[in-house]
Amino acid sequence: MTRMNIDIDEAALTELMELLETDDRDKAVNLAVQAAAVRVRLAKPAQRELAELFASGALDLEALEQPWRQRHSSQTPAHFTGSTESRP
Repeated sequence: MTRMNIDIDEAALTELMELLETDDRDKAVNLAVQAAAVRVRLAKPAQRELAELFASGALDLEALEQPWRQRHSSQTPAHFTGSTESRP
C-alpha cells in the first residue's frame, strides 16, 4: 500500500461509500481504483480492435448508420415536430 495525500470530491466519496455500504473511506477509494483499472483493462482490446478496423477501412461507419437512419427517419419524436401529441 502507498500512502497518498490527494483531494477527493467529498460528495462523490460519500455516494460511493453509501453504494458500497461501508464507512471505511480507504476501502471505498481502493475499490473504486480497482474497478476503474478493470474497466480500462477490459475496454482497451476492444478500443484497439475498433481503431484497427477503422484505420484499415474494414469498418464503414456510414454503412452502419444507414439502417438506423432508415428505421428512425419516419419516427420523428413529437418534441421535434412541435406536436404535443405523443407518437405510438
